[in-house]
Amino acid sequence: MSAQAIPRFVQHLRRRALRVAGDSDSDGELLERFVMNRDEAAFTHLVRRHGPMVLGVCRRVLGHEADAEDACQATFLIFVRKAASIRPRGKVAGWLHGVARNVARRARRMAARRRRLEEAAGRVPRPVGSDSDLCAAIDREVNRLPERYRSPVVLCDLEGMTRAEAARHLGWAEGTVASRLSRARQLLGRRLIRAGLGVPAAGLGVAVQANGASLFDSIIAMAAGRSPAPASVTNLAKGAIRTMTLNRFAVAATMIAAVAISGLVLREALPGASGQAPPPPLPRKVPAASGGATVANDINEVSIQSVPPVVVKTVPAAGADDVDSATAEIKVTFSKGMMDESWSWSTVTKESFPPTVGDKPIHYEKDKRTCVMQVKLEPGKTYGIWLNSNNFGNFKDADGRAAVPYLLVFKTKKKG
Repeated sequence: MSAQAIPRFVQHLRRRALRVAGDSDSDGELLERFVMNRDEAAFTHLVRRHGPMVLGVCRRVLGHEADAEDACQATFLIFVRKAASIRPRGKVAGWLHGVARNVARRARRMAARRRRLEEAAGRVPRPVGSDSDLCAAIDREVNRLPERYRSPVVLCDLEGMTRAEAARHLGWAEGTVASRLSRARQLLGRRLIRAGLGVPAAGLGVAVQANGASLFDSIIAMAAGRSPAPASVTNLAKGAIRTMTLNRFAVAATMIAAVAISGLVLREALPGASGQAPPPPLPRKVPAASGGATVANDINEVSIQSVPPVVVKTVPAAGADDVDSATAEIKVTFSKGMMDESWSWSTVTKESFPPTVGDKPIHYEKDKRTCVMQVKLEPGKTYGIWLNSNNFGNFKDADGRAAVPYLLVFKTKKKG
């Protein structure tokens, strides 16, 4: 057998082994079964299908086997918690690739802090390997691709699937996979060349092969609740989930701000909707699938105290267009107690910020949740006020966590 034929033969054996194992369902079908019934068999197939890719990403970012295995486990724990948010259902591979890279980068920062502490204490830190420029660049550029290009690249080039197999997993026509894969490779090639690198002749898969059968067995047992998750893995997963949640808040707040500012330009009142993203939904209790095990889903229980403070009420109400210009106070109430004298009432535009009055125009009420600003309003005017913003974040809870930015916009009634 020629040297060129060996990789193709190995891929053929790999695909055959997957089919023998009953792994013929698409990613979307498996994900749906897992989300709806917490089907352990579906989760097992997804871990064995995409685990080598996830482990490969973590190894390339971290360069240390133990840290990479922790990051790989944390990625799948996050998948257990966030699986229902993957849309469309067939985009599992691309989603896992992005999460794995972010988790591994977080683990790398934690490892760097740990090494500094070990060195300061006179201990010898554990060795850290170095990644090749090409491997790091491939992961970086794949992660930057739009989802429609990232998914076929991950499945075909990083996981070794045929175009027909990728089409089945993604729910696309094979021709669509072929055209998007070709376009993705062109984009990657140009970006790597601009970085002073080149795509390996044998394809992207050369840089990403990884095994870890025993690790994947551990992940499956851990997610099913048959074995405990190591503290290092749980902490890493929780930190990454917290970052994902905060990023979602920031994106939502930015979108709402854009809508609100355009309303100010038009001098029109906004609809009476909240100016911030809602808090994340509480994890639902999922019944066990009939005849099968139930996969655990308790990585990061959400509570009022575990998330940053959010605005729950304003006076005047956000979006009101009939506010009495004699109103002398603007009040904002948060979801939890706030740090005394911590506030950031900031401008959208200089003209839309109300003038304050009194010797002490801003204070908290006794409940420590309601902040009051004494103002003088004009009739027939639209006001816009940021309660925290991208530049100012002094509204903080008692633990020092900044409140989610909130844009309060309202309009006073005209005279007569």
